[in-house]
Amino acid sequence: MAPDEIEVDLRAAGLRLRGGFCPGTGELVDTLGRSVRTVLLVGNVGSEVWGPFSAARKTIPPDERDPMNWWIERTVGAIAERANASVVFTHHGPPFHPFLSWAARSEPVHPSPLGIFIHPRYGLWHAYRAAFLFDEVLALPLRAPEPPPCATCVDQPCRVACPFPEVALVDSHVADCTAQETSPCLAQGCAARRACPVGREFQYAPPHMRFHMEAFLASMQR
Repeated sequence: MAPDEIEVDLRAAGLRLRGGFCPGTGELVDTLGRSVRTVLLVGNVGSEVWGPFSAARKTIPPDERDPMNWWIERTVGAIAERANASVVFTHHGPPFHPFLSWAARSEPVHPSPLGIFIHPRYGLWHAYRAAFLFDEVLALPLRAPEPPPCATCVDQPCRVACPFPEVALVDSHVADCTAQETSPCLAQGCAARRACPVGREFQYAPPHMRFHMEAFLASMQR
């Protein structure tokens, strides 16, 4: 399967190809011991994934602790098999694969003040889920460099939107935020993230937002 054919299969599941790159010879070896020559990232943009995932919820074991990851593994795994590719997932580890480094080589994404990678079009409303690993070089479109949107954001509203001013944005944001049991962010989504003006049209739909916030809180409690 060519990348555009893989994209068709992914789109049907509410997912997207998120760019790719060609590692140097011997730079990356897959789980089968093969030298990886092309990496294609898989992820979601906005809430496109929510409809297909929700429709599949009845097929997911009711006691499954991470239903989204369960569904991603089976959906993306089936596409990888048809594409004759190995596949790795962001949630597998330790050791974890360097997905953020791969993302920086594949798309014009940059670290934001929240620590989340920001995309010049999708803002903070995207995620990486998996990567296809090929042992042959695939033709990839040229990537045009784009400056980080945070560099030209004068007001940077994400820095002042948190309802708890004492919460540090990056270093202790996760632990401090989840300690605030009355935080409106647990139901509505992170206020600092929602304050970002980039890509607001891709902001997660309310049920999608609640799902991730509940999963986030549960993982922190574990």
